[in-house]
Order: sequence, then structure tokens, then C-alpha cells
Amino acid sequence: MMIMSQRSCACGKHMAGLSIDCIIPEEVIASVYCPEESKNVKFDEKTMVKDNGWIIEYDMEIARFYGEHAHKDPAKITPEFLFMEGLASWTGMTPTDQVELPKERDQVVRLRDQDPKRYMEEFKKWANNRVERLKREGWKKATKA
Repeated sequence: MMIMSQRSCACGKHMAGLSIDCIIPEEVIASVYCPEESKNVKFDEKTMVKDNGWIIEYDMEIARFYGEHAHKDPAKITPEFLFMEGLASWTGMTPTDQVELPKERDQVVRLRDQDPKRYMEEFKKWANNRVERLKREGWKKATKA
């Protein structure tokens, strides 16, 4: 089970949708930095992960403590592991997926009642194109999809 939340970046200008495994407290995410402010952040690979200009900073003490209790090898619990395994990451593939995805999907869903066969074809095409676009834009989780 996941805890979904919204958090503003450190400067307060942008919101990021976050998903955190229910065994880990939300405090595992120490800070979120948008692309504007991440340029001024000294990146530390031991506590941070970069994704297309955004940075998530983790409290690795909390991550390792709860990871150990979930029978994960503490040595494997890195920021990259937390992010890519979805233990503490974006809700979706980007920090704004909670807002953008429904808007994009709703355009395709309108076809469902009008032409179910076309809807299925268009939905599949839209989903594949979306993942390819996110890969080209450089979003980490899209490369895993």
C-alpha cells in the first residue's frame, strides 16, 4: 500500500506528487527541489536523486531503518533504489503526473462510449506515445516502463 501526497518544492513555487510505501514514514523525503532551485543545490548522491532537473533529497537514516525492518539489505538502500523501486518517489512518472495524466487521459477516454474499438486502439497508442515522450524528455521512471 502507498501513501500519496503533494509537497511543494523548497522554494514553494511548484507542487510534486509523491508516493511513499506505507512501511516508511513520509519524513523519508527530506526535501524536493524544482529545476529552478536545483541549479543552486549541491548534489549529494548519497542522499539525493536527480530526475530531469528535479531533485529529491532523502533522510537516509529513516530509509535504512525502515528498509531493514522490511527485510531489505541496508547496503542496497540508496536514493536511486528508493526512487526506482517506488518506495519513495513520484506518483506516476513525473512530479506532476497526478495533475497532467488525468487531463491527457480524459481526451482519449471520451471515445470510450462512442467507439469502443477505436477507443482501445487510441488508448494503447496514447499510452505508448506518452511513455516514449517522457523517455525523450529524460524522466527516469519512463525508462523503466
